[in-house]
Amino acid sequence: MVGPIHWNVKGLKVINFEKVKKCCSMLEQVQNVLFLNLHETHLISDNDIPKKLLNYSHIYTTISSHAREDDKGAGILIFINKTEEIVDSEEIFPGRLLFVKIKNKASGLERNIFSFYAKSHAHTNEIKRYMSAIHDKISDEGLSGILVVGDFNFVTSLLDRNSSSFTATDNMYRHEWQKIEIVLGLSDSFRITNPKRRLYSYTHTNGSSRSRLDRIYVSNDLQGKIMNSIYENVFSSDHKILHLKFAQEIDTGPGQWIFNNSLIGDTIFVAGVKEIISQYKIDPNVFLSSKLRWDFLKQNIVSFAQNFSRQKSRKERSEYNEILKSIEVLEGIPKQDVTDSIKETIVNLKSKENHHTNKKLEGSILRAKVPHIEKNEHDISYYARLEKISGEKNNIYCLNDKNEVLNQGTKNSPK
Repeated sequence: MVGPIHWNVKGLKVINFEKVKKCCSMLEQVQNVLFLNLHETHLISDNDIPKKLLNYSHIYTTISSHAREDDKGAGILIFINKTEEIVDSEEIFPGRLLFVKIKNKASGLERNIFSFYAKSHAHTNEIKRYMSAIHDKISDEGLSGILVVGDFNFVTSLLDRNSSSFTATDNMYRHEWQKIEIVLGLSDSFRITNPKRRLYSYTHTNGSSRSRLDRIYVSNDLQGKIMNSIYENVFSSDHKILHLKFAQEIDTGPGQWIFNNSLIGDTIFVAGVKEIISQYKIDPNVFLSSKLRWDFLKQNIVSFAQNFSRQKSRKERSEYNEILKSIEVLEGIPKQDVTDSIKETIVNLKSKENHHTNKKLEGSILRAKVPHIEKNEHDISYYARLEKISGEKNNIYCLNDKNEVLNQGTKNSPK
């Protein structure tokens, strides 16, 4: 079960043997670590990174965003498993917000990581800059597979403070962050599997104030893969370590065939079904019972509908490609050679193109199961992503067997 790990170490600059030892023990569990995200490192440069942590450079890529002189309590250090290729990285706010895009070398699966260490005492304008940076990066680049990981230093739910009341810092951040969650479809990974549970990741120095500041938010396409979130106690920091476990990727088959209701309006299809039915009326005594005859009739109709749908879809794709090719050729004609007849042909072809696109769009909206959609509200790529997410939510990634042992993947699945 591979996944990200997050820990606010509360300083690595002054060598603390227990902290470094704990980091090493986590890095050694390489088969379980997608990446290790460390916050509040207090490091000023790569030269300050404890040498023992650099011994893992053969199995992890290290990306850092260090504290500055005017913000010495900051600092981010990420160890990314070398099963992942670093596609892109950006230090958005030094020591506070770091972006990394990774791609699995075997599966090609991409994930977009935002390591966010929020200031506990930030000005309103600073908070808005953080939120705008995250929002703009995701929306402008159309990112998916998103993980926003870190010590947020604020909560958005009263379940996450033992006082059951919001602090001034919470009130400064939470409304802005909730807008990000809604607009970008992000969810608190812990709350996906623990909707009402009270559990805290940070204990204040006064010993009585506790809160769940350390969180990992995921985009819709990752929610169905979450198995659990574990907060681990450590004595060397006032923050617990957060382990998020993702289920293994699984191979999915073609899925269950569902009859396309639009075929009922196709006269050729209806005529074909009537012909099949008429064949079963000729000699009813061929079958031993009415039930057997009915079962054969249904199977024949299903087989005919599947073949008809495939052929029709193949023909429509071919027509659509021909339309696009014709438009490309005609629009490539020099302006001085374009006649009224050519213009009219282009208009007709574009009308046909829109007809095909709208049919695909309606199909994607139907399969994505999204309610209350206004026509032309989004393009087809948006609904294609929602359709994929909807399908992944129905996948079963792991099951307990009769001995209550958790099994995942297809390797040990029953025959």
